[in-house]
Amino acid sequence: GAISDFTKAIELDPKDGDSYHNRAVSWERLDECDRAISDYYRSIQIKPAPDSYSGIGYCKNQQEDYYGAIEVLTKAIELDPQYLNAYINLGNSKNALK
Repeated sequence: GAISDFTKAIELDPKDGDSYHNRAVSWERLDECDRAISDYYRSIQIKPAPDSYSGIGYCKNQQEDYYGAIEVLTKAIELDPQYLNAYINLGNSKNALK
């Protein structure tokens, strides 16, 4: 139900980056990483935020695109050097690459 609610919110205000971000989180929880990444990028186009970059990084890790994950997680850390989840996901990416 959350996805349909966020979709309706986006229809009402397509410039609301938070609705894209929240729908991305919902897609991520359903293991729909392609859809989540798409919505995270839409969110970033409206309002760049470290949590959206970190979400992309998490999904890219799930897809075993570790270099792609490292790229976006580095951007998250540039935006907020104190953003813990970005470091955790970055460590997971580097660990997977050994």
